[in-house]
Amino acid sequence: SGHDLADLEPSGIGAAAVSLPEGSAASIVHRGSYDNMGESYATVFAWIQERGHQIAGPTREIYLNSPAEVDESGLLTEILVPIDGADAGSAPAVDAGEVVR
Repeated sequence: SGHDLADLEPSGIGAAAVSLPEGSAASIVHRGSYDNMGESYATVFAWIQERGHQIAGPTREIYLNSPAEVDESGLLTEILVPIDGADAGSAPAVDAGEVVR
């Protein structure tokens, strides 16, 4: 069983298992510098709004590789935005992920 984020030490030192809520998410894979992720965020937020969804929690970034492995232009970061709202239960989690920058 996981812990709530509130259970983490205030110092931020250490690691803990956390439980994430189930649900639908809009997803986009950003290609390139971390400094230029704003355009990918704007794209996925527009996708959410255009389809009548609401953002249902904090965004998450999954780093699919690292600067130690590839040049900055080849960095891949998946951005996940939890959604609810109109037909959120049937929304494919990767619809926006087809847009790769």
